[in-house]
Amino acid sequence: MVGTSRSSARLIVAFALTAGATSLGRPAPAVAASPDAVLDEMVEINRKAIDELRVGKNEAARDNLTRAIGLGKKAGLGGHQMMARTYLHLAAVYLTGFDDRERAMRNLVTAVKIRPNIQITPQLLTPSLQEAFETARVQVLGRAAETPQPAEPPPSSPPVSPPISSAAVPPASSPALSSTPSHAWPPVAAHQAAASPPAAAANAGALDFSAPLTPFGGPATESISAEAGPSRQRAAHLWVGLGVGSALGWHRRQDLDTQSDYYIPAGMATAALVHLAPEIGYRVDERTAFSLQSRHQLVPVTGSDSGGRPRTAHAIFARAHRRLHAFGDRVDLWGTAALGGGSAIRLYVPERPSAGLQASDSVAVGPLAFGPGVSLLYHPAPRVAIAAEVRSLVTVWRTAVLADFGLGAIFGF
Repeated sequence: MVGTSRSSARLIVAFALTAGATSLGRPAPAVAASPDAVLDEMVEINRKAIDELRVGKNEAARDNLTRAIGLGKKAGLGGHQMMARTYLHLAAVYLTGFDDRERAMRNLVTAVKIRPNIQITPQLLTPSLQEAFETARVQVLGRAAETPQPAEPPPSSPPVSPPISSAAVPPASSPALSSTPSHAWPPVAAHQAAASPPAAAANAGALDFSAPLTPFGGPATESISAEAGPSRQRAAHLWVGLGVGSALGWHRRQDLDTQSDYYIPAGMATAALVHLAPEIGYRVDERTAFSLQSRHQLVPVTGSDSGGRPRTAHAIFARAHRRLHAFGDRVDLWGTAALGGGSAIRLYVPERPSAGLQASDSVAVGPLAFGPGVSLLYHPAPRVAIAAEVRSLVTVWRTAVLADFGLGAIFGF
C-alpha cells in the first residue's frame, strides 16, 4: 500500500508539472486594442493618406484607408464619425486618384449613412467630388447637400453612454495632439463618441482636417481637430517671400532716359543688374494662392559723366499661383500670372565712347506689365520653401518683352 501511494503521488506530481509547463508554453491570449487607441491610429492613417493623395501616391492612400476601416470595424467603431470621415477620404481617393466613380459613390453613400451631417474635407474639395457628394446625399437623405450644413439637434432623451475612465479621456485642457504646433486637438469629444452608441456618435463633434502650415500648400502633415458642433472652417494661411533676380528682354527703339539726344535701336538688353522682390501672399487652398509682389531694380551707373542717372526703378504686381504638379514629397511645380506696373522697368544701356556716349544710361519700358510664369518650389522644412522662377513680362505703352529670372525663399505661417 505504501508503494502504491507513493506511485500515485509521483503520478499526481508529474501530471501537475506537465500541465504547468504546457500552460507556460502557451501564448497569452491577445488583448484587443481599446477604442481610444484604434481611433488615434485611424486619425494618423487618414492624415497620412491625405498627404499620399496630394503627391500622387494613390495606391498607398487607398490601401491605408482600407486598413483603417478594417481596424475601426474590429474595434466596434462602425458608427463613429471617424469611420464616416475615412469612407469619405476613400471616396476622394477613388474619384480623384483612380477616376472610379462607382467605388467613390459606394463609399460616399456609406459615409453619409453613418454621419448625415458630414462635410467634405476642405483640402480634398473638387467640383467632381462635390457633385458626387451631393448625389450621395440625395440618394441617402432625399435632399442635396447644404453648405454649411447645420448640426443635427441632440435627441430629447440621449442614450446613456458607458462610463469612461479618467485615464482614457484626458481633460479638456490637455496638450494639443497635433503634429503642427498651431493646431490643437482636444480629444475629449472624439473619445467620448468612440465609447458612445452610434446614435450618440452621430451627433458628436465633427472632424476638421485643417490645412497644413506650408507655403503654397506644400508637403506637411495635416492637423486634425475635433470639437462639438459643425465642422470649423480652416484659418487663412499667409506666407512671405523674398527673391532676387534679373531679366533679359527685347525692346523697341527708345530714347535714353537722361541723354535724350541719344537713342538705342530695337534689340536685346538686360533689365539693369539685379532686382529685389519681396512678396506677401495668401493661400486659398492646397492648389491656389494669391500675392502682392514689389520689384525694386538697382541700376548700375558707370562712365565719366554719370551724374543724374537713374539708379532705381520700382513696380508692384498682383500675382496668382496655381499648383500644376507635385514631384514626390518635397518638390512642386506652380504656374503664375502677374499684372502690375509702377514708375518703370528699366533696361540698362552701357557707355559707348566710340558713339559719343561717355556714361551709361537706361531706357524705361512700361509702366504697365503682365505675363505668365512657372516656379519650382523645394520644401526643405514644413514651413519653408526655396523657389526658382522664370516668367515673361510684356510691357504696355513703351513696349518690351522680358524674360524675368528669380531665386528666393518663402516662409509660411
